Amino acid sequence: MVTRLQALRKERKLTAFQAAKLTGIHPANLSKIENGRMVPSKNMKAALLSLYGLPEHELFEATYGMAK
Repeated sequence: MVTRLQALRKERKLTAFQAAKLTGIHPANLSKIENGRMVPSKNMKAALLSLYGLPEHELFEATYGMAK
Protein backbone atom coordinates (compact mmCIF):
# COMPACT_ATOMS: atom_id res chain seq x y z
CA MET A 1 0.00 0.00 0.00
CA VAL A 2 1.42 3.36 -1.00
CA THR A 3 0.84 6.03 1.63
CA ARG A 4 0.21 9.69 0.95
CA LEU A 5 3.82 10.51 1.82
CA GLN A 6 5.19 7.88 -0.54
CA ALA A 7 2.88 9.06 -3.32
CA LEU A 8 4.00 12.67 -2.88
CA ARG A 9 7.65 11.65 -2.91
CA LYS A 10 7.19 9.58 -6.06
CA GLU A 11 5.18 12.36 -7.78
CA ARG A 12 8.19 14.60 -7.23
CA LYS A 13 10.46 11.88 -8.60
CA LEU A 14 12.48 11.65 -5.39
CA THR A 15 14.04 8.50 -4.05
CA ALA A 16 13.66 7.79 -0.35
CA PHE A 17 17.36 8.59 0.09
CA GLN A 18 16.98 11.95 -1.65
CA ALA A 19 13.93 12.87 0.44
CA ALA A 20 15.77 11.84 3.60
CA LYS A 21 18.76 13.98 2.66
CA LEU A 22 16.59 16.99 1.82
CA THR A 23 14.67 16.76 5.09
CA GLY A 24 17.50 15.70 7.39
CA ILE A 25 15.47 12.66 8.45
CA HIS A 26 17.40 9.39 8.70
CA PRO A 27 16.37 7.13 5.79
CA ALA A 28 15.23 4.35 8.14
CA ASN A 29 13.02 6.79 10.03
CA LEU A 30 11.62 8.22 6.81
CA SER A 31 10.68 4.71 5.73
CA LYS A 32 8.94 4.09 9.05
CA ILE A 33 7.07 7.39 8.78
CA GLU A 34 5.99 6.67 5.21
CA ASN A 35 4.76 3.22 6.20
CA GLY A 36 2.87 4.43 9.26
CA ARG A 37 5.14 2.64 11.73
CA MET A 38 6.47 5.84 13.27
CA VAL A 39 4.77 9.12 14.11
CA PRO A 40 7.05 11.97 13.09
CA SER A 41 8.33 14.46 15.64
CA LYS A 42 7.46 18.14 15.26
CA ASN A 43 10.80 18.78 13.56
CA MET A 44 10.32 15.88 11.17
CA LYS A 45 6.81 17.07 10.34
CA ALA A 46 8.09 20.58 9.68
CA ALA A 47 10.78 19.22 7.34
CA LEU A 48 8.27 17.11 5.42
CA LEU A 49 5.79 19.98 5.17
CA SER A 50 8.55 22.19 3.81
CA LEU A 51 9.66 19.58 1.28
CA TYR A 52 6.17 18.88 -0.06
CA GLY A 53 4.78 22.40 0.33
CA LEU A 54 1.47 21.30 1.78
CA PRO A 55 -0.55 22.40 4.80
CA GLU A 56 -0.19 20.11 7.79
CA HIS A 57 -3.77 18.84 7.67
CA GLU A 58 -3.40 17.70 4.05
CA LEU A 59 -0.19 15.82 4.66
CA PHE A 60 -0.75 14.12 7.99
CA GLU A 61 -4.47 13.84 8.63
CA ALA A 62 -4.97 11.25 5.89
CA THR A 63 -1.89 9.28 6.94
CA TYR A 64 -2.18 9.37 10.72
CA GLY A 65 -5.68 10.66 11.39
CA MET A 66 -4.21 13.73 13.06
CA ALA A 67 -3.30 17.24 12.15
CA LYS A 68 -1.17 18.32 15.08
